[in-house]
Amino acid sequence: MAQTTPFTWYGDNAPGIPGMVANSTVKTIRSYAAQTGFNAGALLIAGTDPEGQVTPATAAAQKPVGVSAYEPDGNVINEFYYPQGATVPVLTYGDIWVAAGGAITAGTAVGYDIANGFITATETTPSGNVYLTTAAQKGDMVMVHIANPEAIVVSNTEG
Repeated sequence: MAQTTPFTWYGDNAPGIPGMVANSTVKTIRSYAAQTGFNAGALLIAGTDPEGQVTPATAAAQKPVGVSAYEPDGNVINEFYYPQGATVPVLTYGDIWVAAGGAITAGTAVGYDIANGFITATETTPSGNVYLTTAAQKGDMVMVHIANPEAIVVSNTEG
């Protein structure tokens, strides 16, 4: 299925927006506090208080805890959708829309590049723990299925 780039609010016909829970299948969403500011659809790792805080992945080999979910009542005024200290819904199991960081093939394993975002992982067979359920080009919306966020391999092409 061909799909469009992310819509400008109430604009184009994209299938979702970053961080939007994709469907009504079984999902787990946990609440954390934002250690730093970030937007919906961000790949998150544990913060300095791993039981209560999250922050975006910033280095290769970090272990993700989930993806920040879009909350309709979120903060749309400040620089970040979830400013520092905000309560963040984090999807740790289920399907969620994210922005593709490169060309995506449906059914492939999920990777995350710090410089580009969500990409097709280098492993040839998805583990079943995380995989891309739709095809996309860079900047398009792509649906990711997450069963174990730690299975998302974090890399950094910029060094």
